[in-house]
Amino acid sequence: MKKSDRQASRPDPRLSVALMLAKGVARGIQVAGRGGGTSAPGLVADRVDANLLTKLTDRLNHGVVTVAGTNGKTTTSRMIADLLEAGGMKPVHNRSGSNLVRGVISAFASQARLDGDPGGDAGVIEADEAALPELLERVAPRVLLLNNLFRDQLDRYGELDTIARKWRPAIERLGPETTIVVNADDPTLVSLTTGIAARVVRFGFDEERHRLESLSHASDAAACRVCGADLAWHALYVSHLGDWYCPSCDNRRPDLDAVGSNIQLHGVESLGMTVRDSDDNHAIHVGVPGVYNAYNVLAAVTVGRVMDVPMPTIISSMAAFRSAFGRIERVTYRDRALTLALVKNPVGFNEVLRML
Repeated sequence: MKKSDRQASRPDPRLSVALMLAKGVARGIQVAGRGGGTSAPGLVADRVDANLLTKLTDRLNHGVVTVAGTNGKTTTSRMIADLLEAGGMKPVHNRSGSNLVRGVISAFASQARLDGDPGGDAGVIEADEAALPELLERVAPRVLLLNNLFRDQLDRYGELDTIARKWRPAIERLGPETTIVVNADDPTLVSLTTGIAARVVRFGFDEERHRLESLSHASDAAACRVCGADLAWHALYVSHLGDWYCPSCDNRRPDLDAVGSNIQLHGVESLGMTVRDSDDNHAIHVGVPGVYNAYNVLAAVTVGRVMDVPMPTIISSMAAFRSAFGRIERVTYRDRALTLALVKNPVGFNEVLRML
């Protein structure tokens, strides 16, 4: 019997009561028409059993993928959940995008059985930037995806360095049983994942056509994290993301384990790209547009490979992917086709305008 099976077979009255209350609160909110019940149930359950999330995720045989970053969390998390399911796993996921600790607890409680069975065998957690350190204390992920860091919600987070300082101790505590999949085109994320115990898998672009001529006004990470000098770029793709280096010291973008190239943009409909890993070059086509989404695709594909999903399965899952509510959502109004794009910060605005 697996460890997770033994854990699930042990009666845990506190956990059962917490799950029962969470489900009851969610149902009450929905019946009353006061919302989807994606947050309050987690607050209630956490008061009863502060270890609920740890207990449920410990019982997932394939472990947990935690997704963090400023932009693209919901889209990338859904891509990952879909490809894990296509690979034969049953993911438990905060799919609604409620990504604070209470939202994650609500989602996992809603999918669990009262006996503590988590309702699946793999977890996908979309994590709010401010909530990531606490979530990493509660859940030891098999994979942690760090997709990007941009300036966002300054009233909540402060400047970019504030988030980076909060993330670093949490990342340092992760051991070699965790694989961190990191966007190496982001200098801040590279600095956060240098000299740590966790295994690190790096992805980035080697793209000839879709380059920016210079840093935009919304770019953030322009200084070297080693010596403080201004960074330079051999190639710049989105905001400060690209093939970066420091002219004053030997700090540079590290070698990549997964490479995205040959990006083909098809208006507001879709994109194609080539993903190169240790095996071969793989053609990927996805029904989401824009260079910024190519980063999300590359991130999800890299996580899928770390989770041992076969590449043909990943390719077919990506081809079938449909974006989340409000994120390149297509609707018809008075016989006109409309495309809805969600933007939350300057980089997001710039990239959607660039895509159009």
